[in-house]
Amino acid sequence: MYTLTKATGYPGYSREREISQGKAIADTAVAADARYIIWSSIPSPAKISGGKLNKVDHFESKYEVEQYIRTLPIKASFFVPGSFMQNYRRMMVPRPVGDGTYAISNVYEASTEIPLIDIEGDTGKWIAAILANPDEYEGKVLCAATRLYTMQEAVDTISRVTGKTVVYKQVPDEVFKGFLPQGFQEQYLQMLQYVRGYGYYGAEQRKLVEWAAEQAKGKLTTFEEWLQRNPLNLQ
Repeated sequence: MYTLTKATGYPGYSREREISQGKAIADTAVAADARYIIWSSIPSPAKISGGKLNKVDHFESKYEVEQYIRTLPIKASFFVPGSFMQNYRRMMVPRPVGDGTYAISNVYEASTEIPLIDIEGDTGKWIAAILANPDEYEGKVLCAATRLYTMQEAVDTISRVTGKTVVYKQVPDEVFKGFLPQGFQEQYLQMLQYVRGYGYYGAEQRKLVEWAAEQAKGKLTTFEEWLQRNPLNLQ
């Protein structure tokens, strides 16, 4: 028996609750004599930053459960998706700036590289690879993304596909923080600072993403292909 598991945030989220639920899922799998766990994990900003960024709870909770699973008497591998292409239809959708152009604003530099994944269309391509050769991937981490895209490349791609002028604007950290929901400001800002300063997957992210992309079963969706299939309604 194989189990694909993931703990996710929701209203009332807390780091402690997510860790407790994740460990309970893993313990239940062991008690049920499952042979394998595929856990959806994420890197630890606190570890990678040397403790400087220690408030990204929704990353740390998944990483802590991963470390717990590694202590259990069960085989496991770890699927670590990048940033969802679907975010460009939600919180990262280009906003009109009043002169006929559109902008995506964030604390990232234009050159910041983000690993993008079509989470709806491509997740199964990595899971299929694991299920086809579970022993080969035991204990391994698959940093799942089509490839790395800079923020400038992302807006250029959106401009090309939509026919609209889309630009990228870097916003000072404290200004951007003011736009974030109360109670989540520091956590979310530190997440962005982590990606900007250390890379989503850390210093070796290019190598990690390229290796994982080679493992996927089937062609991965490029950002341009995803935009063509999921048009942005920029009015």
